[in-house]
Amino acid sequence: MTSTAETGCTRRGFYWTNTSSSSWTPRIKALDAQYKAATVDDDGQALDQFHRLPGPDLWWWRRHPRILTGDLGRSLRSVGADGADPDTA
Repeated sequence: MTSTAETGCTRRGFYWTNTSSSSWTPRIKALDAQYKAATVDDDGQALDQFHRLPGPDLWWWRRHPRILTGDLGRSLRSVGADGADPDTA
């Protein structure tokens, strides 16, 4: 078993185990907030036209970019997705 005091992780076999999970909570919450700010909740309206969405516990699969550009933007708009045009965002 290998341990790193800086990260609070312990290596057991091939896996790293976080021994101080409370230190990850603020980081994950900050990243979730950043992701939510850059995306729009689709609730399966447009995204479900392209792939089957997993259950509600995997909420990040139910969001698409706030600014719709390129092929992805055109495809999502074609099935009714709401999003900002890059020229007006």
